[in-house]
Amino acid sequence: MYLNSTVDDDDVDDPAYHSVGEAALEKRVFESMTLARIREYLPQQTDPNTVDTYFGNPTGLIQFVGKKSTDASVARQTEFGSAPFQIGTDGLVGCTIVTVVSKRAVYMGHYWEEESWSSNYYFPRRVLNFIAGRQPQQGIGPAFNPALFNRPDDDTRVYIMHPRRGIRVYTSAIYRGKLTQLRTLFNQNLLPGVPIATWMYIPVNPRRGQPDPIADQPWRRHAIFQYDPNAHGAGNRGWRLFYEDHYFDDTNPPPGPASANGIPDLP
Repeated sequence: MYLNSTVDDDDVDDPAYHSVGEAALEKRVFESMTLARIREYLPQQTDPNTVDTYFGNPTGLIQFVGKKSTDASVARQTEFGSAPFQIGTDGLVGCTIVTVVSKRAVYMGHYWEEESWSSNYYFPRRVLNFIAGRQPQQGIGPAFNPALFNRPDDDTRVYIMHPRRGIRVYTSAIYRGKLTQLRTLFNQNLLPGVPIATWMYIPVNPRRGQPDPIADQPWRRHAIFQYDPNAHGAGNRGWRLFYEDHYFDDTNPPPGPASANGIPDLP
């Protein structure tokens, strides 16, 4: 289910990471996507038979030992270079994703629900301290490096994907208090004033034996970030982020203050 998810992947900034010729790079431009196209394209990125070969298989956000996933928090942090890449995962049933992106780099992390968010003991260790590089902490991957995101012209944004309470209104976070702590960590401590947008997705709780209200929507519960050094023409880099069928890219204005508390559902 989770592709390329070991934590010792080669640096995705290495030009050899993707076998893409210069001619292909020069012609590459982000396509304009309709909502229908987004919903078709997104689940294709976690299927090796349909993945966009220009970006290659996504660098994963879940650690595997053999074929079994562990409960470790996992983070990726990559400076933008000459090679396209994508990072992300599918199968989000209650976990939280954090993506921080500037003109120079991206940080993307995955934090399990039961092992992190539902525990007052583990939440600081596996989420807040792991992100900030403080002790005690538990996780795999780098601490967030503000130096890659704090220049005045970086146009940095933070995008959070967090489970909502069942199918309630889009501003109803399951872990409201802890989510506030996470936002505070970024926009008051690590990157004062940084704009934040939060997408509250519909989670799954199989223990309750309830039918999945979105089982017929295969684009759900995906989070995929893509970087293209030629997104806007040869040598003009760009990025885009898919949280389910919500689409964000570097041409969007920064999120407004209300976005931190939740982004409305799409039709």
